[in-house]
Amino acid sequence: MQKMESSEYTKHYIALALFKLMEKMDFKDITITEIVKKAGVGRATFYRNFPDKEAVLLYYFDRQKHLFSTNVRYIPRCDEDYYTLILTVLRTLEKHKTLFQTIQRSHLEYWYLEYLNANFAANFESKGSPQNPFLPFAYAGALYNISMEWIRGDCRVPAETAAQALFISIFGKEKLDVLLKERQP
Repeated sequence: MQKMESSEYTKHYIALALFKLMEKMDFKDITITEIVKKAGVGRATFYRNFPDKEAVLLYYFDRQKHLFSTNVRYIPRCDEDYYTLILTVLRTLEKHKTLFQTIQRSHLEYWYLEYLNANFAANFESKGSPQNPFLPFAYAGALYNISMEWIRGDCRVPAETAAQALFISIFGKEKLDVLLKERQP
């Protein structure tokens, strides 16, 4: 695992403090004073790192995306790779399901959707390939809706079932059928 720098530790502890408070309080009722007290940092430290408590959520999503990207070091080139990547994303979300359930209870899922929309759009734009401008939002929406419903159900359905639904929404059922047939022993 990567070592965090001092400022990253501070941000991490502030995020943990916010999430712990969200387990007991509604997000809108949590004050910066309560966050810094729980995190064990000063108010100035909070504002040196974040403009507001909403930015703490975005930091968390960015940090998780960075950690995920660091651990997945390949570019998918075939259907099997894409399926494996989708499954890896879902298993990563499952590891953080308690936090996402807290976000759901606080009715803050839209932050996650907006984050996914922005990142998918930026990813498509960085590739420079001419695409339908709505395609990144279709992918982000599919990931958001399937993953949030799966987490809402406490991830009781196997990750493979959710991954298959996501794969079908992107590539189609025929491709999934071929992929699953190829994976059989």
